[in-house]
Amino acid sequence: MARRNQGPKLRWFADRGAYYITWTVNGRSRKCSTDTADREQAEAKFGEWLQVRKRRHGPSDPAEVLVTDILTDYAAERGPKVMGQDTMGRAIETLTRFWEGRTGEAPLAVDAYVTQRDRAAGTRRRELGVLQTAINHAYKHGRLARPVAIELPASPPARKTWLTRIPVRLGSCRPASICGPLQASWRCQ
Repeated sequence: MARRNQGPKLRWFADRGAYYITWTVNGRSRKCSTDTADREQAEAKFGEWLQVRKRRHGPSDPAEVLVTDILTDYAAERGPKVMGQDTMGRAIETLTRFWEGRTGEAPLAVDAYVTQRDRAAGTRRRELGVLQTAINHAYKHGRLARPVAIELPASPPARKTWLTRIPVRLGSCRPASICGPLQASWRCQ
């Protein structure tokens, strides 16, 4: 009787001086080098290899894909190219905490997110906009079989007062150093 497949393992090959990932497919042994002799680095590469290997290669139903996976892929692929990287990073961090363990087919959870998130309407809308963009990105790149529509909250009203040079000249504004750490900024009273 054939032995049961043990799954992928990390093994040291002394003749090559490196750790290798070994596994069996249809009775044939396979191996992939980690290109390192350091055990910790090899384990990190092994973890990355497992993540890539378990990912499906075709479009998936949104009910089968975790929202956190969609956000992680979006941050990895689009993050370096976006102008507002810190804003996107904070939004993804906040979204990840709420959507942990939930799948992409959860439009009802958007209402729960809006009520649970104790921030301004514009902040909640911006964060959900990042989620919608990440879902559209996953659909565009063939990871989702269909897009999921996220209903964004209503836009907050526009500001009525904007700082111009006229109030600054008239003295109706004060330096931000009174209000905060930025010396060069001005705020209207």
